[in-house]
Amino acid sequence: MLKTKLNVLAIAAGSILVAQSAFAEKADTKFIDDSSYAVGVLMGKNIEDVIESQKEIFSYNQDRIIAGVQDTLKKNGKLTDDDLQKQLKALDSYLMEQESKIQAEKSKETVSAGDKFRAEYEKKPGVKKTASGILYKIEKAGEGESPTKENTVKVHYKGTLVDGTVFDSSYDRGEPLEFTCGAGQMIKGFDAAVVDMQVGEKKTVHIPAADAYGEHNPEMVLTFPAEQVPNIEQIEKGMKLFLSTPSGMPVPAVVIDVTPEAVTLDANHELAGKDLNFDIELVEVEG
Repeated sequence: MLKTKLNVLAIAAGSILVAQSAFAEKADTKFIDDSSYAVGVLMGKNIEDVIESQKEIFSYNQDRIIAGVQDTLKKNGKLTDDDLQKQLKALDSYLMEQESKIQAEKSKETVSAGDKFRAEYEKKPGVKKTASGILYKIEKAGEGESPTKENTVKVHYKGTLVDGTVFDSSYDRGEPLEFTCGAGQMIKGFDAAVVDMQVGEKKTVHIPAADAYGEHNPEMVLTFPAEQVPNIEQIEKGMKLFLSTPSGMPVPAVVIDVTPEAVTLDANHELAGKDLNFDIELVEVEG
């Protein structure tokens, strides 16, 4: 990641310096000074972005960064090209290892938070549990018909994480969601919750990850060599890209790591591994 950005900077800075030398005789001192400082600010901002993006896993020595830039500009660099590649490769390996440890710890925290929420929620008055482990509470009884599989229904819903963060809401969009029960259009737990409802009914549902978007699957984390990735210099950590299945279907994936040698993508759903809560209101059942 660091090397990629610095390579881009080196090209940009080199072009500017070549242009500057060609017109140096015509430029006044203030213009040269101001332009030189602007190039330094540009390089500094890009380096700052790298430092900021990796602050959770690595603390750079900024004095040594500045020393490296100065030595290189003075053609007094203390690293051969081979040494540079070796050190950057070691850094990439270290960053990936630390990132993996952080993700593993976050996964443990997510599972722990879900377990704690379920234990507390299950004790609340009126909460019931299905055979598959889905917890629910009827907030308002309905009086209309109940859907069966293959019925098309309209529902309003609000989805939240166990910490209360709202990740989706039909109420915010101003119109109910329409789908066919049992057709695989919805996550398993949501589909099962709606089939048991009556028109006009409102219920809260706690759906474990296994009945939502599934557990986080390490096999869905994919690494591609740089030569297989077009425009790799434009790709940054956190970007959303699309992979293509053999049938041509697009699959969204998030960039979790970029190095000069490879790009690593996570094709798991962004809610994979998370327990979900839903407030559901059955609005209509169509024949």
